[in-house]
Amino acid sequence: MKFLSSSPIAVQVFKIVNTWLDTPFKSPCPANDNKPWPQEIENFLDKSLVEMPEIGKSQPKPIDSCAVCSLVKNRELNPIDLIPGGSMKIVRETPTSAFVRFKVGSVKPETP
Repeated sequence: MKFLSSSPIAVQVFKIVNTWLDTPFKSPCPANDNKPWPQEIENFLDKSLVEMPEIGKSQPKPIDSCAVCSLVKNRELNPIDLIPGGSMKIVRETPTSAFVRFKVGSVKPETP
């Protein structure tokens, strides 16, 4: 390892890494003519230092495994007079598209 620390490439790498590490987090961007950050970005960067350590600490809310169930969850379905225990919400008239829900046991398949 000793030969690497004295090689010209290692010295250059060391300088580059140190320069990068010594650069302030919010230093002006060379791609923006080294102008200071706009206030909106400055505020975002200030908050990010506090918020980043919190990422992943809280447990995410469980996601419904049924996509249709999650679409229907917050809709009010209207009772179907002809089918006791059934309710529906028409989403589109033409072509007809609707969400339909039945209470458990209210609809039984016919047996031949």
